[in-house]
Amino acid sequence: MPKPTIDVIIPAYNAQDFIVQAIDSVRWQTYPASVIVVDDGSTDLTAERVKNAFGTDGSVRYVNKQNGGLSSARNRGIAESTAEFIAFLDADDVWLPHKLSEQMEIFQKSKDPKLGVVYCGYETIDQLGHIVSNHSRFSMKPSLRGDVSDQLLCGNYIAGSGSAVLARRECFETAGGFDEVLPSCEDWDMWLRLSRSYHFDFVEKPLVQIRRHALNMNRDRYRMSAGTILFCNKWATEASKRPGALEVWSREHAVAIVGAVIRDFPRTGLYRSITSSMSPQLKRLALRQSPQITFGLLAALVQKMLRR
Repeated sequence: MPKPTIDVIIPAYNAQDFIVQAIDSVRWQTYPASVIVVDDGSTDLTAERVKNAFGTDGSVRYVNKQNGGLSSARNRGIAESTAEFIAFLDADDVWLPHKLSEQMEIFQKSKDPKLGVVYCGYETIDQLGHIVSNHSRFSMKPSLRGDVSDQLLCGNYIAGSGSAVLARRECFETAGGFDEVLPSCEDWDMWLRLSRSYHFDFVEKPLVQIRRHALNMNRDRYRMSAGTILFCNKWATEASKRPGALEVWSREHAVAIVGAVIRDFPRTGLYRSITSSMSPQLKRLALRQSPQITFGLLAALVQKMLRR
């Protein structure tokens, strides 16, 4: 029987330095896949690099769009895709050759009718491709399978990057696309929405290399902090319904957000009037920690980001 098809969506914005390596790591997979490069309005040589290297390769498709952010590019790729499975690869990351094969083996052997997502382990590399062994943020090993919705509400334990995920196409038809309002945490938001209807599994091996370099989006602390507060505002209602998640949010997330605000944002205006865009649940979570400052800081941050 023919193998199930896979489309690999690579969102790219000013990715000239690494885009060829990323695409090559898909072409070298032991399981065949097609590539959809979604150029999110690059102003560098991304388009030329892709066309010069893969212009005659029928398995690599280049799509150009107006700049709209990472989620917008991924959503365009999903819309362009026709395969049974969809994988994501950030333009500065690379895959090891057996990545797709080992994930598809999990799908093919599983007896779980609700299995929709298989992720994998990963390791960190530097700008030159050397493995970075002391990057603690990316030392987490895969551990969650089955119904992971409760655990996911407590933290993004699936992957440090969308590059580690392979999912059935139907998952995105059910859950919808990535939230284009979120400047960060968009992957965590997506995995949570998928976990409402589908189960997860994993390959423990590190089959993805996540590249850390000066231009990484997560080096932009302003956008990362903004994404965190908007994500928490979005999911506070759900967290309030689950005691385990509520405890974690009250103990960790509110404090982390306040720290991010103090660290990453100007203090001027942080005590201005409260905006109605904050959910009541997030207000209560915030007030459990530092009632004198948390509420004002969170409200002002949401206000700033909604005006951005």
